[in-house]
Formats: sequence, C-alpha cells, structure tokens
Amino acid sequence: MTPHRLLLLLAAPALVTTLGAQTPKTEDAVSFLKEAVVFYKTHGRAAALREFTLPTGKFRRFGGELYITVYDIDGKCLAHGQEPGKVGINALHSKDPDGKEIIKDRIDLAKAHGKGWQDVKYKNPKTGHPQPKAMYYEMHEGLVFATGIYKG
Repeated sequence: MTPHRLLLLLAAPALVTTLGAQTPKTEDAVSFLKEAVVFYKTHGRAAALREFTLPTGKFRRFGGELYITVYDIDGKCLAHGQEPGKVGINALHSKDPDGKEIIKDRIDLAKAHGKGWQDVKYKNPKTGHPQPKAMYYEMHEGLVFATGIYKG
C-alpha cells in the first residue's frame, strides 16, 4: 500500500466525523429535498416512502439533523425519517411547544404556494431539546415533502 493511500484510509474516519458534525444550511435543505423528490419520481411512491423512513437510509444527513417527512393533504404521516412511529398517524392538529399546528400550517402553505419555508419549533435530534427550526416544504402529487434546519 502506498503512503498516499494509507494516509487517505487514516483520514477517512476524521472526515466522516467532521461531515457528520457540520450544521446544514438552507441550500443543503433545499437540495436534499429536491434529491428526495427525484428519488420519489424515479423509484415510485412505496419504495421512496420506505427509504425516507429508514433510520439508516440514504435520506439522513448531518448526523440525522436532515431527514425527510411526507404528509398527505389530510395530515396523515406517510414518511418520517426521524420518528418512524409517526407513520400512519394523522398529525393534522399536532402542535409544537408554542401551540402552533405545524402540520396543518405546512399543508395550508403548500396548497397556497407549492413550496417555501415554515418556521416551527421541534426537538433537535442532536440535543434532544426543542428549538426553532426552518422547514423547507414542496408539494408533489398531492403530498407535502419537507425537511428542515435548526436555527441557533
């Protein structure tokens, strides 16, 4: 093995750790969601929803901070990359710690605008505590796809 190759092998774990520790930015969230929509259109609804919900799937990034959720327009959770137990549950009237009906609001925004940003408060998987989060959403085939980044 060449010294260069050995150096790459030794540096890889540090690089992975560093990438996992980074904080996603707005452009990361937008491109991540667009990648999920392409996957949905390419692989079909059932395969995509399954993949989005896998805790170790390809749609979890930045140490689990970026993940995909999908809701139908009635508020039923079809995929949730952070909390798979929510799949199948109607969350239309679920509230964040401030009492905001976040799913209903997101669906209403998606119906009105097709895509955009929504401010919510949600539990950060890295800290375990609720904190402000900006959710990027897009409506496709009557479903609301979303991902988000934590603020501060």
